[in-house]
Amino acid sequence: MIVFSTERTPSACVVHVDGSLDAHDDVGALVDSLNREAGSRPLVIDLTGLEPPNGPGVDALLGFLAHAPTRAATVLVHPDLETRRVLRAAAEGLPVVPSNEMVLHGRFAAAIVGHGHADHG
Repeated sequence: MIVFSTERTPSACVVHVDGSLDAHDDVGALVDSLNREAGSRPLVIDLTGLEPPNGPGVDALLGFLAHAPTRAATVLVHPDLETRRVLRAAAEGLPVVPSNEMVLHGRFAAAIVGHGHADHG
């Protein structure tokens, strides 16, 4: 079972994903829900609580995220180096970083946050 909690910051919508994801889960509906929740803010998906962090369900999630129509950037987060490598291989170009702080406050933030606020004029 997959559980997610959402944290809205001024610069992004951070989603913490916990539990397990398998091929039977409706990842398309999950991604649609996440994108609605994010609106025009960048979507930061923290996969730290996802067990296991790979497999058919995760591959499906990454595929839907990579091809979802969105007005803002999507970034994946996982602290483990080897897991980030696995996620990058399946993420179809989505960035994978080690922490939410790097996305929200680090040097990576300017590009992501700037992209997400283009619609706020």
